[in-house]
Amino acid sequence: MSKKSFFKTNTPSQIRDLGSGKTVNDNLVSRIIDLSPGDHLVIDQPFLSVGHRKYKKHAQDLKLRRYDSQEELRKNRVIPVRERAEAFNSLKARYEKTGEESLLSGYSVRPAKGFVDERTRRFSLVGNIEGARLFAYAHQIPGVEINLEDYDDARAVAREGAYYVFAVPSREKKEKRHVVGLMNVPIIDNGEKFVITPTITSDHTCQDKRYNRELRYNQPEGERSRIEQFCPHDVAAYLELANKFWQEDKNIIPLQMSQFALPTQFTVDYYKKLLNNVLIQNKKKTSMKKLNQAEQEALLWGLVTRFGHDKTFFATEDLKKYDWRVE
Repeated sequence: MSKKSFFKTNTPSQIRDLGSGKTVNDNLVSRIIDLSPGDHLVIDQPFLSVGHRKYKKHAQDLKLRRYDSQEELRKNRVIPVRERAEAFNSLKARYEKTGEESLLSGYSVRPAKGFVDERTRRFSLVGNIEGARLFAYAHQIPGVEINLEDYDDARAVAREGAYYVFAVPSREKKEKRHVVGLMNVPIIDNGEKFVITPTITSDHTCQDKRYNRELRYNQPEGERSRIEQFCPHDVAAYLELANKFWQEDKNIIPLQMSQFALPTQFTVDYYKKLLNNVLIQNKKKTSMKKLNQAEQEALLWGLVTRFGHDKTFFATEDLKKYDWRVE
């Protein structure tokens, strides 16, 4: 499928034609950060031992703190961004102490024990960034906004969270919109918001999610192997929901309780280089290709490892206005 111009990236041949090129096999994060948008970088050899799908299935994720009871969540007033900051910064602290890299496949949260749906929720950095890009697209390009289709205003919202249905534009040309239903969304400022937020669920299925829902992941003892994954369409829909509540009602709860790590412009600029300025050679060094999603994910965690949470995934600027241009 052909991507819309907002989402197009350089082809391998276009990357090879960019300015001066350098072949490297170490200190990749720093070299990519220092790379001029007019130049390119070739990674000398694969740095992951398995392919994209196996990496998503078997690679370790960053497990945010697990809570044993709903009461513990209420008592500790567990806000997602604080949990992410603590976990992400622990990677940085370990790196500074030991030099140990953290090549991860995402991060995860788990509902409190006893909840009707105890499946682990897993989030990828690539998915979050692509969702932020889709959200920016919907606000920067006229006529492609994310539309609210339906919602639930029942009394159970205060206790169980709300249900919203959005029509999210596709990133591909001539493709119909994606219908995304988000359930268990906290919108009311009460003690239940701390219990509801790790139970967020989406009923949306796209090609990537359809495959991943068939996978059973290696989970810690006591956690179910089937998990709930989220894609860019889910992320974009949630961001539109949070934006709508803030703009119309000055209600910050959906944003405050969001499980999606929001990239800074610094991280977006780095990610754009991963897509548009970097190639990687195969083991035999007979060909070069663009980075796949697993390699992108790993290198994003490398960025988090070096710079910590606030520099990389604590957005303080308006996501709608981020610069996604390819220089």
